[in-house]
Amino acid sequence: MPELDGFDATREIRRRENPHQPRTPIIAMTANAMRDDREQCLAAGMDDHLAKPVTLDQLAQALARWLTPDTSKPGNRGNSLPSTAAEAVYEGVLACPAGEVASR
Repeated sequence: MPELDGFDATREIRRRENPHQPRTPIIAMTANAMRDDREQCLAAGMDDHLAKPVTLDQLAQALARWLTPDTSKPGNRGNSLPSTAAEAVYEGVLACPAGEVASR
């Protein structure tokens, strides 16, 4: 990002969050796989950390940990992910340029 890195962006998002609304999940997806990198992400306010390359299963598991189903919509009862997240993982991510996300 030109003006903010991921740590600063996360801090700004957390600063602007309404404490009376659900927390926005932030999952870092970086090439950094060291334990200190994960700790730095969590300290900045991120909720999770995925080291690249990421498989679709890893991404789906991370999304499932942090997103809850919207049971107010018909058809979403019993799903582990909201339909929009499932679509992003299993359809939209497949459209990413090669090398961005590894397939299963």
